[in-house]
Amino acid sequence: MIEDMTYIAKKNSRKFASVEGELRSRILLRMAESIVARKNQILLANKQDVEVAYRNNLDESRLSILTLNEKSIEAMGESLKRMSRLIDPVGERISYVAKKDGLIIEKKHVPLGVISVVYEARPDVVTDAVGICMRTGNSVILAGSSHSTNTDKCTSEILRDTLSEFGICPDNIQYLSDCSHKNKIALSRQNRCVDLMVIRGGVKAVEVLRENALVPIIVAGEGNCHIYVDEDAFFDMVCDIVVNSKVPRPKACNAAETVLIHKDWSSQYFTDFIAKLLRNNVEIFGCEKSVQLYSSIKMADEHHFEHEFFGPAIAVKIVENIDEAINHINKYRTPHTETIISNDLQNVTYFMNYVEANVICHNASTRLTDGIEFGLGGEIGISTQKFHVGGPIGIYHLMHQKYFLSGNGNLR
Repeated sequence: MIEDMTYIAKKNSRKFASVEGELRSRILLRMAESIVARKNQILLANKQDVEVAYRNNLDESRLSILTLNEKSIEAMGESLKRMSRLIDPVGERISYVAKKDGLIIEKKHVPLGVISVVYEARPDVVTDAVGICMRTGNSVILAGSSHSTNTDKCTSEILRDTLSEFGICPDNIQYLSDCSHKNKIALSRQNRCVDLMVIRGGVKAVEVLRENALVPIIVAGEGNCHIYVDEDAFFDMVCDIVVNSKVPRPKACNAAETVLIHKDWSSQYFTDFIAKLLRNNVEIFGCEKSVQLYSSIKMADEHHFEHEFFGPAIAVKIVENIDEAINHINKYRTPHTETIISNDLQNVTYFMNYVEANVICHNASTRLTDGIEFGLGGEIGISTQKFHVGGPIGIYHLMHQKYFLSGNGNLR
């Protein structure tokens, strides 16, 4: 089954790679229209998934991510529209060299071929993944979660129908109906037909696929993001950045999970800062010093510093100096996004040089790590590895750099 699926995708990807960019833009616009026009179908399928997930006691935070409404579907359509407006990268020249002997050497962006995307029960990943793959001329295989099977299948069928409208084989978009771990592992081993696997999953899924994959992978995994509050940080700025980094979307991978506070800043502002977080309904777990200073704080253990809370909760720790903060971050990093709030440029430079992260912010929210905010037009995920991309994965990260030589009987 997996072998057949990937073979079909690879076979069709070669022809799809030559589809003109203007036509792919029109396809993306039509996909956006179709998603919104057939929203009732998607909502009905989603209702079925939510009911099953609820009966199976899926935890509340993941249930909320699974659940769609009309606004969610409009956002999915808008994601496709954004992709339609981006400059098409396919065939874009990177370099051109004309040698004295008449040999011409060009390097261009071309599609990778087949991209598989493994993800959790998050239905908007379907349109995000398909949108960026259509923009880059790549075929895509979607491998989601059993919790969102009805929604994902319905959405992908709508997108496949759109390809058919334009006379393009719908198998350039395929959905893995049986998304068991066994099948995802099998998919990760199809290195002859799958050119890249993007993994947007939990820690266990990432570990299993990393152990078994023969296909090149990019992991868009956990975001254990930290904020370090330096001794001279402005109180109002600290409150604004921490609240923005946690409160609006506490389950996002770029939400802050731990605040590390310099002891001198803590001696002046800690009580007022914690009160601000509590007023925003944030549950707080802290180190021993934190608990001593504010009785409403719950004692943190190792787990609270290791993983995402995936909800409106945050860990706080009072540190002696910037080195202790950096050591803490590098010990528990994923890595994703790390922020320093400081007016000391020497400390800022030191922090940026020694913290291991894909995105480092100075006096800015962790939530700014996003493909749209970075001017990429969108993303297929946020990479938590260094190679070959770290941070938001945009269109140019899904392209192959290919050389083209043209001569007149040139020999070496």
